[in-house]
Amino acid sequence: MIPGPEIVVVCPRCEDLGLLWTLLSGNTFGARVRSDGRLFAPMFRPRSKIVACNRCDSVFWVEDAARVGQIDRLGRDGVPDRVPEEWTALRQLEEPDAEACLKALARKDPRDREQERGLRVLAMWKVNDLTTASSTALSQAPVNPALAMGGLIGLLALAMGIDTLVAAGSDHVASNSPTTFIVTTGLALSLFALAWVFPASEASSLESSGLPLESSMRKAHFENLEALIGLLDESEEGDRLMLADVYRQLGRFEEGAAVAAGGVPPEPRSAAAQIQALCEARDAMPRWLESWDERVSRSMRRSSMVTS
Repeated sequence: MIPGPEIVVVCPRCEDLGLLWTLLSGNTFGARVRSDGRLFAPMFRPRSKIVACNRCDSVFWVEDAARVGQIDRLGRDGVPDRVPEEWTALRQLEEPDAEACLKALARKDPRDREQERGLRVLAMWKVNDLTTASSTALSQAPVNPALAMGGLIGLLALAMGIDTLVAAGSDHVASNSPTTFIVTTGLALSLFALAWVFPASEASSLESSGLPLESSMRKAHFENLEALIGLLDESEEGDRLMLADVYRQLGRFEEGAAVAAGGVPPEPRSAAAQIQALCEARDAMPRWLESWDERVSRSMRRSSMVTS
């Protein structure tokens, strides 16, 4: 990844200066794509169209910011550009975090449908980034292996305990005996594992999604997903896959599976097939795609209206 010149822009609200980075070259070697369309690539960094001011923390769109110059630190023939001294201390403008995105949506900052769509996609990504950073929820297995092992141990303990009770006669076993403890522990572990693997309902699965969020942010996140549905065009491939994953994150698994398929059986191991499989597993968490097509990834990034 080779960085290009940094563009100096003015915050539309407070007029503070900030830097927008550019790339001369990059590649997607070693990249990973999340089910919601978010790309993580060590050698490629898509430039966001939405950034946060370093001074006033306002969220603004790059297209709305005046450009006053650029800094080429490599320069021509290895000689850096001569720039005003105050520009040397400027900081790069980064994407707003999840809370800032959701607050900007609540303030109705977007000025048109396209900006609203981009900000809603970025808000979804930023909330799902919290899961990426702070939990193992993005592992490929939809079932926690530790819980599966706990369930197996619980079932074995339950079987051993019941066998002992039957052999000895339940009337001769005290309520505080080791055998009773084994049976109780085995039953508890088994029920806990079963409750995890088979949620009681879509609603309970949604509420216990595992996202490390405060209740207010969780509520705003799901409201954002609901609003995003009306901004995605199912006839466009990138939109269709993103829409399928939005339905899945909301716990609307049947709708997600149908949209992912697009009316025809998806190719094995395609992004559509993987999202469909997650819907069938009733898994509402953001997940890494095991395999992905560069064309599909580009289509989903274009659909996001977030990166360029």
